[in-house]
Amino acid sequence: MEKALGEERKIPQFLVFLTSTMHASSVGMWHGLIVAVVILLPFPFYWYLWNFPERWMQICGKGVNPSHRMAQVSHLLKALQIFALLSVATISRPPLICIALLAFGQYLNYRYLLTATSYL
Repeated sequence: MEKALGEERKIPQFLVFLTSTMHASSVGMWHGLIVAVVILLPFPFYWYLWNFPERWMQICGKGVNPSHRMAQVSHLLKALQIFALLSVATISRPPLICIALLAFGQYLNYRYLLTATSYL
């Protein structure tokens, strides 16, 4: 069955929505995807370290402390995570309850530190 010459094919509504939003927000979509990947990066890194410690030691090479190199990579990943989160975050003053709960938690930590015989 062919359509008449003047008749247009009707495109389903969800396809119209997808194609109209895909071009307009492709930059935001890629930015969100990059942020998600950066946030999840430590998980495969630690999985690799846990499952292949000998290979990690080989990658680090002789004369390099693998634990120290792991700490350096972990700090780099944490810095990348912070920058990624700051790129999508809106910074505002936290509610007063958050500040009160943080102060209370620090008080409990300090009190435990004073009463514990061996904190380490």
